[in-house]
Amino acid sequence: MLHLTGFPIRTKNGGHTMRTSAPMLLARLPASPRRPAVALLAALLLVHAPLLPATDDTAVGNGGSDEGSVAAVPEDRRLAARLADLLAWDADLAPFALDVRVENSIVRLSGTVATSAQSHAARRIADTAEGTAGVVNAIYVDPTLVSAHNDPAQPDDATLEHRIRQVLAADPDLAAADVDIQVRNARVTLAGHMPDTEQKARAERRVRALYGVDGVLNDIAVTPRSAVSPDDVQHVP
Repeated sequence: MLHLTGFPIRTKNGGHTMRTSAPMLLARLPASPRRPAVALLAALLLVHAPLLPATDDTAVGNGGSDEGSVAAVPEDRRLAARLADLLAWDADLAPFALDVRVENSIVRLSGTVATSAQSHAARRIADTAEGTAGVVNAIYVDPTLVSAHNDPAQPDDATLEHRIRQVLAADPDLAAADVDIQVRNARVTLAGHMPDTEQKARAERRVRALYGVDGVLNDIAVTPRSAVSPDDVQHVP
């Protein structure tokens, strides 16, 4: 007599993916053909039902890189963790518990904030992150949360410096920038070189938007890229 254990498989039911098990499928067979169908069903299960993860996406909550479910694609897991950090470090979004799910590079944001501007800010952070193919913003706006802020603890200077480096590195326009960062008593000094004033201002905006930053001194020097590199100059004797 053949016994089938209840390892998980997936079937399609009306176009929606569901989880079931071998005994459940056998229970659905009519009484008379159950015995002849057992061997065929067992073979199909062994061939078509390798160990499958419970979900195809990953969920990460605001406040750090705590992984929710196991991601089918490692890139999705890394993107969700990175976005959860960026949302948790933002000055306007830090008090709110936001959830990030990523599947095939499509980001889904959920949770509740106090204003539409905060919802748009969360979407902008997700949309501009490297690796994002699209954003579904399911964040709910509840104005009553304005008086219910639960501000996180003030990060120390070393933590702020780490977050600043991560935020600048996550911005495709600033990732390659030559920026020196110093933090003292939550006040940030930026130095180094950038090719134009727009990037200089963008870096400052990114830093000012971080939770815990008390001020920014932007000493970045604007050094336009030369149209002709020194290697292209031919010296005539």
